[in-house]
Amino acid sequence: MSCVRTRKHRTAEDRARARDLNDELADIYDTWSKPVGTTAGFYVCECDDSECAEVVEISAASYRRSRARAVLAPGHESASAHHLFDHRFDHR
Repeated sequence: MSCVRTRKHRTAEDRARARDLNDELADIYDTWSKPVGTTAGFYVCECDDSECAEVVEISAASYRRSRARAVLAPGHESASAHHLFDHRFDHR
């Protein structure tokens, strides 16, 4: 197994963990916001860097609307991230 293949596998696992955490965070933010989805919260960046600790502030509603895309901190876009979340969204 090559290092590149191992790195991609590790990145896929890291992204899956980040996505699971972000899903749980969206559920928590939904319980706090009235109406549901309006509270802005912090979500972990889902970029390729397995050591990234950046967070992105978005509303749960914006996160759920963009569920098919990765949540990425500004400047963390990469060629392998084929689905990007636009971090310049409206916080409402």
